[in-house]
Amino acid sequence: MARRRTVLSVLALGVVLLCGLAFQARWKLGQLRESHPPEGRFVEVDGFQLHYLRAGEGPAVLLLHGSPGRVEDWTLTMDGQPSVFESLSADFTVIALDRPGNGWSPLHANGPTGLIEQADLVPRFLEAIDVPRAVLVGHSYGGGLILGVAVRHPEVVAGLVFVAGVAYPHDFADGLMRVMAFPGVGSVFRWSLVPIVFPVVLPARLQEAAGPNPVSDAYREAFVPFFARPDNLLQMSSEQIALGEEMARVAAGYAMLATPLWIVVGDADDPVLLDHARRLAVDVPGARLEILPSLGHFVPHVRPDAVVAAVRRAAESLPRHAPSHQ
Repeated sequence: MARRRTVLSVLALGVVLLCGLAFQARWKLGQLRESHPPEGRFVEVDGFQLHYLRAGEGPAVLLLHGSPGRVEDWTLTMDGQPSVFESLSADFTVIALDRPGNGWSPLHANGPTGLIEQADLVPRFLEAIDVPRAVLVGHSYGGGLILGVAVRHPEVVAGLVFVAGVAYPHDFADGLMRVMAFPGVGSVFRWSLVPIVFPVVLPARLQEAAGPNPVSDAYREAFVPFFARPDNLLQMSSEQIALGEEMARVAAGYAMLATPLWIVVGDADDPVLLDHARRLAVDVPGARLEILPSLGHFVPHVRPDAVVAAVRRAAESLPRHAPSHQ
């Protein structure tokens, strides 16, 4: 009997502790809006509340970040360089989108959104902001996403710039991601333990992904609080788990792509992504591949000039007209 009371007491204490951690996580979400308020606009598209930045005049360029990520993937750089977003706004209508469940775009009411569903959402988003076609620029997971759009909706794609992206099936999901996406248990982890642990371990994980290049303090400050949000964790883990199957569906259409494709990757990036870049350059007719020396995964952050140059090349054949504003 005494042992049973002890077990029950420990369980009750654990429940109280987890509830306290969940309350703390919810409190931090409220603080996040005050410390990092959304800087762009919002548009509703089929139940999705999408946050985006827009600037400039001319042919449209849509920037899509990785998993996880934010529009700041395109506005923050090392060493005070002009960002991708800033540089392109001089000659283009440049749009940076927070993908569903990332940045200030919340999860859809139905839950996480996979790559194929996001690829089908992009044309509807462009229509909602009165942009008929755009050069699509995708980094990391966003690279796979722009390929999905090009395969499924080529009519909205004026050009493609694939930056250190995923292009073929591969299992990127680790054990923690699978736990976080698991019904029930995953919710407990996302709302209690992970928001406490992630801010401690994420800076090292970011630097590992960026290596051999440094990550700026501004980048860490902007991203770590958002990465650790429960909804962001659910979106990230869910899309990573489904990525292999979805990329298999996308890759089946590469031979039919007729859109200009520029591929930019660093030679110090993950070997898997380097392999994807090389294979993609072979599988897509007319694709151009640029491998940058001494560069890791965060190409837009460290070498924004290389991304901007690729966009300009992809857009050379576009008519110089300005989409209407929204």
